[in-house]
Amino acid sequence: MSLSALQPMPSRSDLNDEEAEAAALKRWLALVKVGSHADVQAALRDGWAPVNATDSAGFTALMRSCVSGKLLELLLSSPRCDVNAGASTDQTTALLLASRHRSARIVHTLLRRNALLSRDTSGSTALHKAAANSDTAVLKLLLQARAQPYARDNQGRCALGAALLHGNGSAALVLLAERKERRSLLQLGASATDGGVEEEEGATLESLPEETLDLIVSLASDRRVAKV
Repeated sequence: MSLSALQPMPSRSDLNDEEAEAAALKRWLALVKVGSHADVQAALRDGWAPVNATDSAGFTALMRSCVSGKLLELLLSSPRCDVNAGASTDQTTALLLASRHRSARIVHTLLRRNALLSRDTSGSTALHKAAANSDTAVLKLLLQARAQPYARDNQGRCALGAALLHGNGSAALVLLAERKERRSLLQLGASATDGGVEEEEGATLESLPEETLDLIVSLASDRRVAKV
């Protein structure tokens, strides 16, 4: 769709409230789709942009931008942008999408805006998504934000398993290093978890012999990061 195909906003005096809202939503989604920076900026500045509205797939403009990379800075600069808004059937969020597709800088901004650490309907967490991201700083940032490294998806995989599945050796090394650090803390008698589910899920992983972990590190180091 070209910008010339976009119709100007009708005057609110010509429409009732419901029609005006529908017209604003239609134009907003069209502007977001074509990635028109100037028009989106104007819509945000003029205050008519339904910035947290969702499209037919339940994606907000921010969620779309977390995949495409377009308009991200502009949307995140708006105080009206709700980083947790969304209504997709798979319960994905801007943070889950950014953890897979974007840089640590964007993920950090979302976390500072109080993005929630949640799961989609496949059971995947932000760490599972980041396990396929070539930017390992995203993984480190999520771990610092207390994302649970031993949480498992519906297939029974933790983030480390997801990293190895994607052939992402760099991500696997980050997760293995984190696991070794936790093991060291446990051996020192420190509590490395908040208890509950993570402690129970981590029990099997923590029981792996040190030589087994070293072997996995070696295998992961030999594998090239897959761009999936």
